[in-house]
Amino acid sequence: MNNIKIYFNRNSVCAGDDVDSHIKEYEVPETLSIREIISFVIRENYLPKISGGKATWSVFSNVPLAVIAQQWVAPRFFWPAAENKRNELYSENGVLKFYINYHGQLDPDLVVKVLEGIQVHA
Repeated sequence: MNNIKIYFNRNSVCAGDDVDSHIKEYEVPETLSIREIISFVIRENYLPKISGGKATWSVFSNVPLAVIAQQWVAPRFFWPAAENKRNELYSENGVLKFYINYHGQLDPDLVVKVLEGIQVHA
């Protein structure tokens, strides 16, 4: 079985969070779906926990892929067929790249509604 490299970067949650780089690279089996890759990164505790327990994040790779909320058991995915369209995701030198945006403690359902309405192509 072959592996692929994945790259994650994210926003800071506060000034003290800027001390270390947020860039993480992992090697994962190429058979993992986009859902499994995002779930893997959550299990790796890549995202910091926020006091109050209501941090909201969105995951992008050219298109919105998921919203992650600290109070949710699992992320909500936008693009169920993403694993079949990897060529449309952001990749550089064979590394699949993701960016995770921090939305503070905004209501994650509101973030989902806003991102569902985004049009990324003309």
